[in-house]
Order: sequence, then C-alpha cells, then structure tokens
Amino acid sequence: MRKQAYRTQTQFWKSKVFEWKGATSDWVNLAEASTENFIEIVTSPNNPDGRWQNAVLGGAAVIQDRTYYWPPYAAIKSPADDDDETVYNRMQDYMGMSSQGTSREAQLRALKLIKEMIPNIKGRDDIFRFGYAQTRDRWAKLNWVVSSSDRFSLQKLSPEYCNYFRTFRDPSPAYAWLKCERAADRDCYAVVTAGGIIPRRGTLFGADSNYVRLSLIRSQDDFNLMLQRMKELASSRHVM
Repeated sequence: MRKQAYRTQTQFWKSKVFEWKGATSDWVNLAEASTENFIEIVTSPNNPDGRWQNAVLGGAAVIQDRTYYWPPYAAIKSPADDDDETVYNRMQDYMGMSSQGTSREAQLRALKLIKEMIPNIKGRDDIFRFGYAQTRDRWAKLNWVVSSSDRFSLQKLSPEYCNYFRTFRDPSPAYAWLKCERAADRDCYAVVTAGGIIPRRGTLFGADSNYVRLSLIRSQDDFNLMLQRMKELASSRHVM
C-alpha cells in the first residue's frame, strides 16, 4: 500500500529510463502483459497495515522493502536473504562514497552505540526486546480503546511465532491502520484531526478516504496524548 509513495518518488525524478506503471494488482491478472522489464517493489511487512507480502509478477526484477522487518515491529519468520548480489555491491559502493561526507564524530558515536548493543542481543537488556515490549504495549492499549466503540476499527493482526524470540509473540506493528466505520465519517482524516490527532491520509497509501494511519513509534508523550484523544473520539456520539 506504499504505492503512492513510490509513485511520487518515481514521477519526481522524471527519468527517461523508467516510469511508474501502477500497483502489482493492476498487472497480475493480465495474462497477455509482459512483466519482464518491470521492477516489482515488495513491502513486507506492509506499511501501513502490517500484512505479509510476496513477489507475484513472474519475470520481474524485485526490490524487497524490509523497512519494518525488525523484532520490535514484526515476527521474524526467516532470514531476509533474498537480496540481489549486484544490488548489494552497488549499494556498498554508494555507501562508501557517501560516507566521505559524513561527520567522523557521528560515525564514531554510532559505532559506540552499536558496540553497546551487540553484547546484549537476545539477553536481558536486548534493545529489540525493549522495543518490542514498547510497541506491543502501545498496540494493545490503542486496540482496547478502538474496540470499545463501533465508530472505528483497526487492522486484524494475530500472534505469530518469531524465530528471533523463539516463541509466539503478540502483534506490535509500527502503525495502526484506522478505519472510520460511520457513513457520516467518510472523511476520516477530517474526523481524526478535529479530535486533535495528526494522522496520515489513507489516500496517500492508495486506500479510501475512510482510512488513516496512526504512528505507534513516536515519543511516549506523543503516544499518551494520542491515546487520550482517541478515547474521547471513540466515546463521542457527536457526528462531525
């Protein structure tokens, strides 16, 4: 559902080498269409609804968007080893050149932080375990608020086995995909912003206007304020 973002980026560059040709769903059932010259972008877990996705266009080159394939946000089901070696080598060269302009102090600080993190991986002070606990707690609280009203609904997510934690884990998505259920609330963005919350429009992700995206990875104060205002919206009988 990030197709809108990819389309915007593709159109921004106005390249003569490539052009935007729409969502995968527009082509998957066209038997007569050739996809050999396509580049299929697969976002998994998907932003914003957290769904798992796979490449479906035969013959197309594939870019795997694994931005949220981390223990705090999703169950780790298998190694992310579907990289293209050619793309890897190009990115390695790019990172080598781009790092020449990066502050050495910033690089040193990042290195020190990583050195502190690595010894604690899968231990009591594992940063991924901490991150998972935070996002899981936020999702559970927001889900409880939304489920107490028939005005809104959230995406359905189930516990899954995680190879990183070696156990089943509850959902902990980075984003909540909120739907306004009432016909009068068709413009969900207007409804939610009127309640003092700043979401992302569902139309930015190729969805209908009765969807918005709420972030669960902002500061704790931001989340607490959003949760309080969602409680007020969920309990409100006033039609905006």
